[in-house]
Amino acid sequence: MEKQLEIHPFPYDAESDGFIAALSSAVCAAKRYSDNTPYWCSRKGCYCKRCGDCQGQSLGKTQLSVYHCLLAASGLAFGFDYPEDDSVGRHTIPNIPIGWRWNYDFLAGIMNFAGLSFARYQSKTVEEIRAIIKDSIDAGYPAMAANHQVYSDEMAWVSCWKIIKGYTDNGITVMRHGGEVRDETSGRHEDIIVITGTADCPGNGEGKRDYLDVLKGIYAVLSDPSHDALEEEIMTDLSNVTAENAPMLSYKLMGINGVSIEARWHAAEAFTSKDNLLYSLAEASPGGAQ
Repeated sequence: MEKQLEIHPFPYDAESDGFIAALSSAVCAAKRYSDNTPYWCSRKGCYCKRCGDCQGQSLGKTQLSVYHCLLAASGLAFGFDYPEDDSVGRHTIPNIPIGWRWNYDFLAGIMNFAGLSFARYQSKTVEEIRAIIKDSIDAGYPAMAANHQVYSDEMAWVSCWKIIKGYTDNGITVMRHGGEVRDETSGRHEDIIVITGTADCPGNGEGKRDYLDVLKGIYAVLSDPSHDALEEEIMTDLSNVTAENAPMLSYKLMGINGVSIEARWHAAEAFTSKDNLLYSLAEASPGGAQ
């Protein structure tokens, strides 16, 4: 017996955070988004009319819209690094130390925002995972898995997350970063996140997050002392440039600027689009959000 779900490949477009990219595709499947889901074109200020200026309305565009929203609502779009990147000296997002791996409260907040319930498991074999995910897959909800406690190289964090899109007679079917699909019949995964359904306030025992909650979270990131510390560090570095350290300093500055430029673009798209997760959350807030 087997069952397979349709999953949009990830990442799509400029999606550097591998976890959020995978989660965005999983959310699309869980919420039954398709090529026919209305897509708000922020450049034209209207729903997609298939004008021909781009490739038009598609599930990929919707997946990217979900990524915009998850990165912005989680606050990750407002730091200067990504939380699984252990190569940085310090993270610029509150309460995220080096070696952090999506703790339960943080994950519960993201799932709450997305309106999904979930269950999380640690260190399970493929056989055990198949038994765990079968009912959810049958109901149309995918899962995610990773081995991410120790990375093989400093960039492995980008692609360590997989989507479990189905099960076979003797294993599971996963989609890897980049869209490759393969069956697994043996092995073990350290971290497994199973989407179990839709819910108004999943996972954390609190009410559904509203627009004000999102804005407070963003403010907390933007005002975190680590931002001032990073600025002081950069100014010190620039005051002590030598021919020997200039190349590494340039790579460091390009990385910081690259993250902030890409991440802030995602945030801007999240707040300028219509009929995405953020817009729907605003509509559900008391009195509406302006």
